[in-house]
Amino acid sequence: MAEMTRVATDTLRGRMGWLHRWVGFLGGLVILVIFAGGTLTSFDTEIGRWMQPEIQRTTRIPLSDTLVEAARARVETLRQQGQNASIDLPTERDPVLRIRYGKADAAVKEALDPETGDALHARQTVGGQFFYDLHFTLDLGHDLGRQVVDCAGIALLVAIGSGLVIHLRSLFSDLLIFRPFAARPRAWMDLHVLSGILVLPFLISTAYTGVVAHSGAILPDLRGGHQPPEKAVSYDIPDLRPILAQAERIYGPGHVGSLLFGRNGVTATRADSATFLLMRDEADFSPTGELRRTVHHGDAVSISQQAFRGVHFARWVPLPLRWMYFGSGLAGAGLMTSGLILFLLRYRRTKEKDALFAVAETLAMTVILGFPASALFLLWMNRLLPIDFPMRSLWEWRSFFAMAVTVFTGALIGSFRRKSLFAWRGFLAWIGCLGLALPLLDSLTRPGWTAHLGANVFVAVDVVAALAGVAALYAWTRLPPGRQA
Repeated sequence: MAEMTRVATDTLRGRMGWLHRWVGFLGGLVILVIFAGGTLTSFDTEIGRWMQPEIQRTTRIPLSDTLVEAARARVETLRQQGQNASIDLPTERDPVLRIRYGKADAAVKEALDPETGDALHARQTVGGQFFYDLHFTLDLGHDLGRQVVDCAGIALLVAIGSGLVIHLRSLFSDLLIFRPFAARPRAWMDLHVLSGILVLPFLISTAYTGVVAHSGAILPDLRGGHQPPEKAVSYDIPDLRPILAQAERIYGPGHVGSLLFGRNGVTATRADSATFLLMRDEADFSPTGELRRTVHHGDAVSISQQAFRGVHFARWVPLPLRWMYFGSGLAGAGLMTSGLILFLLRYRRTKEKDALFAVAETLAMTVILGFPASALFLLWMNRLLPIDFPMRSLWEWRSFFAMAVTVFTGALIGSFRRKSLFAWRGFLAWIGCLGLALPLLDSLTRPGWTAHLGANVFVAVDVVAALAGVAALYAWTRLPPGRQA
């Protein structure tokens, strides 16, 4: 009986190993991009501030009547021009008022000086929102992108489950062993297992809450058709000060997130950072500024959905916990990177001459090295493009994908010519140079940089970029001489 149990267990582990390898590799090519983008999304607001160095304010001040009236006048002007504008109120993370207008995938966000209400002439940029959108839809469009991302989340849960079955016997011993200077397969396996164990709760919660939060992308809404919209009413925007005052009495001081100007009045939304639950509550005001209704999503189903979204989006977390999210995301990215490399190492000896293996290595190299190279190149182009460059945000977007295509092309040539090591080493060196030189670029292109040394978003982005450069150069030194990685 014991022998039969052992054989059945070994058979199960063998089958789970096959499932883990192939689902892990094919899904990992997508999941790594999602995780890397999501990791940067932990500080998307701060990255956006780094990408607008003309805005030097670091602390939020109370809204002044001058600022509120200036925002109202600017929105009125944009509405007369046919733009659907909204107001994002200052927060601790982004202490300036911003007016948003344009298409959702190419929105313009104008910043107003908190004291005078004058427009801050900051460069237009894709900002940190770019990494959120990449994490959310892979830039494939809202519907298709969400479906692909949700399927990748399900694949991650399958890979986690099969990985647990494979390593369950040695789970605790693996937690205590890490041999970074061992032979490459052993070192990568140790990193893969250790990072998986350390961030296992984070991986499961992130994948599960991400799938649940956006399950509508896979499961259509079967509750019936939507109500037709009400007939639009032409109106002048009323005085916003009493609307803000009343909204703050409903949600609490500083907890109003934005003001939306719809077909029939003004809507004040609750800030996402107001509570652990991602409430999305609303207070609707008439065109004359009178409160008409409040929408509070407080039923049991809504609260459970809000909890999932709150855990996943982490808009409420304080700075130390935000860094914990960031570090866990990096560990998750390391888990997926090591998994892709282990897949290549497993099949290199027997399949290295096959075209399919060259394709696999090309895709793995593009994902592993293409994302950091493209992200750093985007930050460089943000500072190198002239401030008034036409369609500036579009060219930043193009620069990211142009670098990704460059990495793909180099990986493709290196893999099919069986000189992949040159491609790995070349792009690692390129990432190292981009990361280590970014702080110098920041100091040369940011006005008044010496006044902002210390703990702020500019220094944080520079330090993280430099550390990424150091990690890339360390990996470059660890690659042995030869033709194959």
